[in-house]
Amino acid sequence: MAADSFAYDVFVSYATDPDGQLVRAVEDLLENFHRRPDVPKDLITELKLCVDGRDFKFPRLSPGTEPTDAIEQVVRGYLRQCRSLIVFCGPMAHRHPWINREIEWWDKERPDGPIYFAFTHGQYPDPAKKTGYMPKSLIARGGPDNSSYFDLRRFYQGRHWLNFKHQYRLLAQTVAGPLTRKNRPRSETNSHRNSSKYSNMLNNASEWKSVRSFDDEVCRIAAQLVSDKLEKSLAVADLTNTYLAADYNARKRRVWRVATGAVVVFIAISTAWMYLDRMARERRASGLADQAQAEIDNRQYEQAMRLALAGLPLERDAPWAPGWEHPTIQTLLAKLAGAAALSGYRAEITEGDNKTLTSAAFSRDGQRIVTSSEAGVTSLWDSRSMEKIASCSFDSVIAPKDRKQGLHKGSPGWIRDSQFSADGKRIVSVGPYRTAWIWSAQDDGCTHPILLLGHEDDVRTGAFSPNGELVVTTSDDDSVRIWDSASGAQRLQLKIPGTSLSPSDYTTSAEFSPDGSRLVITRSDGLIALADTSDFNVVALETGSFAWRARFSRDSKKLVTVLDNGNIAIWDVTGRFKIPLPKQFQPVVDASFSPNGRLVVTASADASVRILDLTTFTERFVFRGHQKSVTRAEFSPDGKEILTSSADGYARIWTADGNVAPLTVKAHAMSIKHLEINPGGNSLFTVGSDRTAKLWELRDGDPRLLKEFGSDDHYVISAAFHPREQNLVLAYSDGRVSVVSQPDGKEIYSAEIGLTDNTSVSFDPSGTQVVIGDDSAKKAVVWNLRTGERKNLEGSRRIRSIAFKNETLVAMGFKSAEQGARVGIWDTSSTEMVQSYPHDGDVLSVHFNSDHTRLATASLDGVARIWGTSAEEPDLTLYHGKDVNSARFSRDGSRIVTASGDHTVRVWDALTGSQIIRFDIESTARDALVTPDGDRVVVASDEGFLEVFDVSWTADKTDLPRRVCREKLKGIESQPRMANQPANPLLGSDDINPCARFR
Repeated sequence: MAADSFAYDVFVSYATDPDGQLVRAVEDLLENFHRRPDVPKDLITELKLCVDGRDFKFPRLSPGTEPTDAIEQVVRGYLRQCRSLIVFCGPMAHRHPWINREIEWWDKERPDGPIYFAFTHGQYPDPAKKTGYMPKSLIARGGPDNSSYFDLRRFYQGRHWLNFKHQYRLLAQTVAGPLTRKNRPRSETNSHRNSSKYSNMLNNASEWKSVRSFDDEVCRIAAQLVSDKLEKSLAVADLTNTYLAADYNARKRRVWRVATGAVVVFIAISTAWMYLDRMARERRASGLADQAQAEIDNRQYEQAMRLALAGLPLERDAPWAPGWEHPTIQTLLAKLAGAAALSGYRAEITEGDNKTLTSAAFSRDGQRIVTSSEAGVTSLWDSRSMEKIASCSFDSVIAPKDRKQGLHKGSPGWIRDSQFSADGKRIVSVGPYRTAWIWSAQDDGCTHPILLLGHEDDVRTGAFSPNGELVVTTSDDDSVRIWDSASGAQRLQLKIPGTSLSPSDYTTSAEFSPDGSRLVITRSDGLIALADTSDFNVVALETGSFAWRARFSRDSKKLVTVLDNGNIAIWDVTGRFKIPLPKQFQPVVDASFSPNGRLVVTASADASVRILDLTTFTERFVFRGHQKSVTRAEFSPDGKEILTSSADGYARIWTADGNVAPLTVKAHAMSIKHLEINPGGNSLFTVGSDRTAKLWELRDGDPRLLKEFGSDDHYVISAAFHPREQNLVLAYSDGRVSVVSQPDGKEIYSAEIGLTDNTSVSFDPSGTQVVIGDDSAKKAVVWNLRTGERKNLEGSRRIRSIAFKNETLVAMGFKSAEQGARVGIWDTSSTEMVQSYPHDGDVLSVHFNSDHTRLATASLDGVARIWGTSAEEPDLTLYHGKDVNSARFSRDGSRIVTASGDHTVRVWDALTGSQIIRFDIESTARDALVTPDGDRVVVASDEGFLEVFDVSWTADKTDLPRRVCREKLKGIESQPRMANQPANPLLGSDDINPCARFR
């Protein structure tokens, strides 16, 4: 039969179970073999395999027809159309009847046709044992020996990854077009891969020996079939070598493609993951910044610092994580710096048992602290190191057998109060079982206590007289008793006016005045009473709501009283009248004066500590940080610190100066209109609405008056410092402008300019020109100091503020009917406006940063704007609740300070525009500036005050996290755990102690 007369190149004889999947894989590979790009076209031809189920089907049987006969006719018909026969077989299929029949039929139809044998499964085929793996029909025909069979067993050893490999191979081999229907992978729905025979074979496949490469064997089959088809014109060995080489190259290319694809996919997935992770980190940092600001607004400064620290990047963080220069991280740093600047926390102490600290007090020299606890212990501490010096427990004072029950029975065993004597050598402690005692604050501790016995119930408070000779105590037995401190003998029991309801009423506090002339008493029925120590006659001041405590001022002239209903009042002891202070919404249990008598600190049941200003009778500052009710609060003897104790088991020391109580100077009787600082930062100049102008020395943030300028009929309305020399330019109410020497006030230059209405003046950077503008005139004037020449700047009118960009360009806020409110840039040489910036309200302030690349403007529309290169849109927009009167850069350009009619002064980050810190003042802030050293903000108020705030924490962010942890959060680094408080979704377990990340 001619070579081209065969419809198929090979007929495949096999057993569906177990070799159905193998045959279909080989069929797909061989019939697509000619598509391989690496094989020369002249060495390959398309192959066709005849496989039952794909290439032919058995017809329906006629009645009376035997199935075997019908199948034989069909199979023999297809055998005649095939050039060769290949038998797929192994130990599990060699006895299959249909394989043997197909070999027999082949002998009848093609007695001279070649038969090939493919060993599909089992151990190494031993030629001496052919009957164990080869069909008997093939053996009878003289089946092939070991050198001529094809080994396809590797197919089953790699079966766990075959599906992927098979599908990829088909895709790679069909680049010329889609698979024909015949060549599409057959559905495996009817496969026998779940049969027990098949499963056993797969389980044993790993033990087969001498298994050849599946791909190489397929190439050998292809070479044999192509050689047969071309009638041996190409040697099988040559074709095999060519095909194997081509397959090797194809495999390398496929590996390269897979590797490249894997790398691309990995890079894509990694990039996407890194992008999403970066976005998540940015969202987390932004969320923590918002939470930190919320805590700052709530005055929880320590918690705000912890939140800000938790969002900062680590030193060895992921490369794609937002770095330190990222705007969101800069915002977090701004919140951290602002919270640190406002935080008054310095240190804390605790007994470690979570028991309520009922009291805490400074010694008169401020070097030591004594605390009392519900655990029945009173302890002595060093106020600097916060180390415990000594302790005295109630158990060591009175043995259990000597204790006497009070009127209420069942004493809780608390020590309620401990106080130093004036010389700091002794301590009086009071507490359970009718007991008070005096013990040494020196080396021997409470080894030799002096007992004060006589009360009929638990003792509540105790205090020494100023000379230390007497002790006064209060008790749940509703009495006040005076004791001899040396012997412990009772001197007197005071007669208290009014009717008490014992045992429900009790005395809550008693204290001697610092001069020793008076005694103040409070009681639970609201009684507040005074007694003269000459006769101890008690006189009631008032009765009402539950009175917790009363304390004298240091000059003994005033009293502060606190009530359970939140009322606080200041009493004049001489006139016996009171002034109420702002009421609190929770009970106030303690209050005390600052040493200068200007402030009062209160302890509240809402866990807050508040500072009240007795000048304005308003709240000045709030400390938050305790987790439970605050039990005591008092100033240190020097007034620089505040000591508090709390039911949370901690006593804290807070800083009372700085931003808590900023330095305040009454500079003018009325509003301060202008505020200027010289380049050296050691001089201030203020102009007030009271027709006075003053030069101040600024030393360590403390303004001290040096000189006044002007008179009632010739007063200063504006001023500016010379940029280099110690000179001032002053604009007067009569229209005259003069340059004077700062040290002696001597006039150097003078000119009649004629501008009199809220005039603004400014030196140029060289100090040789002065620009004068007027709020009502239609011109601004450039005055050359050297030549005396004066020029009008065209189109300038209603000038509110002036700032030079350089020696020829000057910025001025103005308003016109044609253009509205704007900031214009004028060229002083040509006198023409060369650029302008639009605003929605009158511009009240214009200031350049130190390198003159950015301009800050403030206007009546409640917005401060920061302009860069664009004159259309500002780089930053900073919002206040009302008109912004001033906006200025710090010298290093990193911060902006704004002053507003909303009674706030705010410091902003100049890069991101995020608010760093806000100061609330009692009136409109007319102007504010950052001192050249960057450590302070000086504020001029509508009430004529100069206030100086500390912003040193915002000046330098270098190593800020470590500084905060070292100086502001030492000992309280961990996030507080509040009962019933939901977990913060932005914080993980690693954020419980954020300072641990920066050690």
